[in-house]
Amino acid sequence: MHKAVAEYVSNLKPHHRRDVLLLRELVRERLPQAEEGFGFGFPLYYLHGEPIVGLAHRKKGLMLYVMRPELVASFGERLTGQLDGKSCICMKRTGKTLRVDLFPVIEELLLAL
Repeated sequence: MHKAVAEYVSNLKPHHRRDVLLLRELVRERLPQAEEGFGFGFPLYYLHGEPIVGLAHRKKGLMLYVMRPELVASFGERLTGQLDGKSCICMKRTGKTLRVDLFPVIEELLLAL
């Protein structure tokens, strides 16, 4: 784990930490070639030196930032109520509900990158 990412995760509340680590694991599994880094105050994942996704826990919930808004838009119907802007997916659900309801959609999205 990137040093700054480890520090970021360690500073989260335990239940937030669990959700961030679950999302991080999904990103790492589906984008194994992506390099982990840190920028804009949260973990980022890079392909060919360009950021492609980022994740963070904010007041609104767990956030996945996808740097391809057109791709996020193509999943819009399946992400109804979860979008915060053009490229941010805001996951207000946590734990098992998050994994069952949203992770399959996010997995498809990550594989399309």
